[in-house]
Amino acid sequence: MSKQTFDFSEALKRMRKGKLVKRENGLYPFGIDEEGIFYHYGHHIFKEDRMLSEDILAIDWEEV
Repeated sequence: MSKQTFDFSEALKRMRKGKLVKRENGLYPFGIDEEGIFYHYGHHIFKEDRMLSEDILAIDWEEV
């Protein structure tokens, strides 16, 4: 059974609710905190200064 995929606006809504999302074939889950968007890499969290146009226009986001 495949996961539900959605666009970036829905991904933002879910991140604002405290959930993590990632691209369908992406390696890193993204989230939002009081400082902005971040992504996980292993046990580390990195702030994301800019999102790529490719990610913003993508319709293959899914909840982790």
